Amino acid sequence: MLKPRRDHLLAVCLAVALFACSSGGDSGPEGPVTLTKIPVLDGYLDSLCTFMVRADAYPKKLACAQGIMEGAGRTLIDLDSAITAGTVMYHPDLAAQCAAEALSLPCTHANYDTLWSVCLLAFQATVAVDGTCHSDYECQAGTNCYGACASWEVVSCCAGTCTPMSATTPTVKVFAADGEPCTGANTVCEYITSYCEQTSGICVPRLPVGAQCRTDESCIGYAFCNGGKCQKHPGLGEKCKLPTGGFATCLPGGCNQNDVCDIGNYVARCF
Repeated sequence: MLKPRRDHLLAVCLAVALFACSSGGDSGPEGPVTLTKIPVLDGYLDSLCTFMVRADAYPKKLACAQGIMEGAGRTLIDLDSAITAGTVMYHPDLAAQCAAEALSLPCTHANYDTLWSVCLLAFQATVAVDGTCHSDYECQAGTNCYGACASWEVVSCCAGTCTPMSATTPTVKVFAADGEPCTGANTVCEYITSYCEQTSGICVPRLPVGAQCRTDESCIGYAFCNGGKCQKHPGLGEKCKLPTGGFATCLPGGCNQNDVCDIGNYVARCF
């Protein structure tokens, strides 16, 4: 069964304003994302990754966009095909609203969900129940594309059918601001730039690269705790084997046989 691509892409992205956000990135300004050379998709990736860089989940927009494409590239390429085929209607005005909010929203988990809602509204599904589909983006609300190839499938292509989704009871999360207790059931820190410090049981800001640390969770989203200090995850083309032994998690991609961060081919067009 094909899992909802919206949820999958959100999970990939979370693998992470002027208030409670960083200044953005680790070495100056970046230009627009031009990863896929498809304006609609690059604009979509640019908006989402602008927010994620501000939330310190990624050091640069390009690394964020590569991570999204690694996990759901086939689906996004199919989204472009769907717009061309007319099974998805694209609304540039709502896309522009998404881009504006990515620059201004405070970096909270709730605002990330808001941003996602605005971004997805730019792509209006037109395929009803029992209609043929290649991705969830084409299926109207309350349905998903059952039977289509998974988003990471880059060789074979297969169509599915828009099928009603099973009803689920959403988990109600309790958000805690910095300085507030975060140990209760379903309680998470309000800001993506913060974490629940276990000794004190309160939400505190994550630590920058180079700061002393005890856990990976205490470091900003694109760093991990190595040798007692927050260290940036290696990026594409960088060594991922640690001098002290073991391997660091690549951001994005994974370690190849040469102990270098690499990424597979994520671009395929199915219709």
